[in-house]
Amino acid sequence: MKKHLFSALLILNVLFAAAQQKAQTSNILTEEQKIYGLSKFWHEVRENFVFINQVGIEKWDSIYQSYIPLARQTTNDWEYFKLLQHFCAHTNDGHTGIMRPPIELTQTEARKPGDVFLPERDGMFEEGVLLLMKVAGKASVIRVNKNMGKEIPAGSQVHTVNNLPVEEYINRYTLPYVNQSTDHMRANMAVRSIVNGVYGDTLRLGYTKPDGKEGNIKLTFGGTSRNASEGEDLFYIPTNPSGELVSLEWQDNNIALIKLNSFSNKKIVDDFKQLLPKLQKAKGLIIDLRFNGGGDTYNGVRILQYFIPDDVLYGMHSRSRMTIPSYKAWGNYMAAKDTINSAHAKKSYLAAHNELYHDFGVDTFKVEIDKKEKLIIPTVILTNNYTASAAEDFLIYADKQKHMIRMGQKTFGSTGQPINVPLVAGLGAYICTKEDTYTDGRKFVGVGVVPHIEVTPTMDDYLKGKDVEVDKACEYIKEELAKK
Repeated sequence: MKKHLFSALLILNVLFAAAQQKAQTSNILTEEQKIYGLSKFWHEVRENFVFINQVGIEKWDSIYQSYIPLARQTTNDWEYFKLLQHFCAHTNDGHTGIMRPPIELTQTEARKPGDVFLPERDGMFEEGVLLLMKVAGKASVIRVNKNMGKEIPAGSQVHTVNNLPVEEYINRYTLPYVNQSTDHMRANMAVRSIVNGVYGDTLRLGYTKPDGKEGNIKLTFGGTSRNASEGEDLFYIPTNPSGELVSLEWQDNNIALIKLNSFSNKKIVDDFKQLLPKLQKAKGLIIDLRFNGGGDTYNGVRILQYFIPDDVLYGMHSRSRMTIPSYKAWGNYMAAKDTINSAHAKKSYLAAHNELYHDFGVDTFKVEIDKKEKLIIPTVILTNNYTASAAEDFLIYADKQKHMIRMGQKTFGSTGQPINVPLVAGLGAYICTKEDTYTDGRKFVGVGVVPHIEVTPTMDDYLKGKDVEVDKACEYIKEELAKK
């Protein structure tokens, strides 16, 4: 446990430094509740987390023990919530995390008695809305209200936060609380989290504007959802500000650009079908999955079936942990050599070492449409770091199609089936219970789905309204059409 002492002291210092400013958060959790919530999360991860052996059972137990005194020393509910996030980050999984109760309730809802109140704000300030994203390696302003944009315009690059160099601030105050499966998403979310805070907290940013001039601004976390939607915002990153599930745009040479923005609502399938008559004239196709955060895998597959010639589509190979206590008990008395020629001994040995899995096999989807409805033409699928979960599943189903390529950047690199677990006083957790790979067993969780052709836009591209990924996709499709 000594190896965790230094990091534990750092956690306490960070939490204590912020404690003075959390007057509006609740402070209702007892020491017993704090230990219970921490212990329940530790236990549920230990029993259900599909990647527990990547962390290591003994290491997970040791980390848990080091957090017990830290939980006792938190001075309010916000500190405790952040401590749970810090603990959770040791799982390194984008489908595992800590949840808090909703901040704003509708008129028909009521806060449950005994729930904590954590008035957290993500990019919302008394002065307006400001969001950051990592663009070309820099913490950059991608959304800002017009009134605030005069002082800190979109495209500005942040170089200091609360008088600390931005990388030092990230390493101390945001990155340790980010839980993601890939290095690129840990870095991305650490930048985004700079503008995450609690009502009344202040944030001072030093930045360089797109014209090269330096600026400094002091912001106060606050505002409401209504305030965030009022007034015109400046968008330079195409994160689907219209809110449409699906849209169709035409490029030169009858190349269709279909934007599939989310698979969370089955309405996207019907909306897509409405576009099919128009798509029949297409000579080439671009499917845009950038910023598609996922949803229901089969919403995506029911669209994909129109663009693949096969009668059956093959998706992820999946497995989940099996916990059979009797097998564990028997396996404790077995060595590896005992498993030779004995299926029962092998199961018992694997169970005792947390290596016993249920294999779901390869997910398949039998095509539901007539072949006459299919459109098999040169196709480019656009991805970026925010193509996630069910949108990544879409890519697995589309893998190895001869008329399709992927273009853009690596995807999010996380999918699976989370189980929701209540912890204490309205706090909860979700834990990934299913491991997915390519059909042939290749891994993409923890890596991301890699594009065949990498194209990375710069902030200058965004500011000039250039979609270099779409431009490159059009070039590729034109070349393919010229070969025929």
